[in-house]
Amino acid sequence: MINNPFDSEALTRIINVPKRGIGAKTVETLQNYAYQTELSMYDALLDLEELGFSSGTEQKLENFRSLIKGWIIDGQEVPVNELVKRIVSETGMREAYTDDTDEGLNKIANIEEFITSVDDYCRLNPTATLTDYLNQVSLTADTDDMDESEYVTLATIHSVKGLEFRCVFLCGLEENILPTSRAVGSNREMEEERRLTYVAITRAKERLYLTRSKSRYLYGRRERTVRSTFLKELSSVLELPKDIQPRSFYSDDGYYPDDDYDTPTRKSSYGGYGSSYGNSYGSSYGGGYGARQNSPVRKVSSYTGSIYQPKPAAAKPVPTAYGAKSVMPRPTAQGKDLSKFKVGVRVRHPKFGEGTVVGIKGSGSNMIVDIAFLGLGIKQLSASLAPITVI
Repeated sequence: MINNPFDSEALTRIINVPKRGIGAKTVETLQNYAYQTELSMYDALLDLEELGFSSGTEQKLENFRSLIKGWIIDGQEVPVNELVKRIVSETGMREAYTDDTDEGLNKIANIEEFITSVDDYCRLNPTATLTDYLNQVSLTADTDDMDESEYVTLATIHSVKGLEFRCVFLCGLEENILPTSRAVGSNREMEEERRLTYVAITRAKERLYLTRSKSRYLYGRRERTVRSTFLKELSSVLELPKDIQPRSFYSDDGYYPDDDYDTPTRKSSYGGYGSSYGNSYGSSYGGGYGARQNSPVRKVSSYTGSIYQPKPAAAKPVPTAYGAKSVMPRPTAQGKDLSKFKVGVRVRHPKFGEGTVVGIKGSGSNMIVDIAFLGLGIKQLSASLAPITVI
């Protein structure tokens, strides 16, 4: 809006955000006047005396008009990062989200992250104008520039809406990833996640591969994953292998059950199930890093690329490339006072630096803390296992 005062749509979006007591009827009156006079919404704000508003409403609109006018002038005279800080301060944007809810805390963290990103941009581009910055962060997707040549496109589901590809790999079909953990317990959010999955599936014209990890290293430890609800909903079509009851990745004897079978298999170094880098035949890269020798060739479903594997005989522990048995130690969290972790507390991480706790989930050894790190955004860490200390 500041960069282009004639953008009536932009003005409509911000005129009452954060709330200024300017209602929908007032906005509609401004829009009708702008349409009839063939002016912009901002021009309509300059003709308030012609619109017959009450004195209270007119004062609110005058205050908003003064803010916009001041920022337009500032945009020509001050650096972009200083302008952004003034806007955040003068609109009361932070104060609008001080309700101590998870959403409010995330909003504030995102505002701070946005300010940091603008600071970084200005540090690298000291003479950049507001227009330069907006062009840099344009919402135009990279996929707008795609051509028909041969290459692999790495993209989010949102950015490929309306596009099609001969072959699509949809990754991360696990609970808490797709669907995201934020959707749990909310029918509306779950339906949105289901819609996104449908969008991803229908991008494929010829081949579609649905994949997931059997385990992930999260919050300081490796854990088994759970097959996505959406895969289960498609099980009659995909003919998925049997999915056993998930359990902790670690067990007391160092074994864990294979994903689709009850036969335990010793975990190899670096988390390898077969040969390194996914080589099914155990050759090329397969000799080191604890690769399972003489692995049977895996068959791939022609429908989805889901992995099918014959039930193996009980395997003996396989030595790693360094000769030691491949048993990963169970992480522990002895002696750590978790009661110190509360929303609003400042913490320090040896890699990420200082941050603020903006959310807490679980308790005891299962406590997960959401921490907003300056310049890095929000990271979810295990309170008991991550190397974080309260300042």
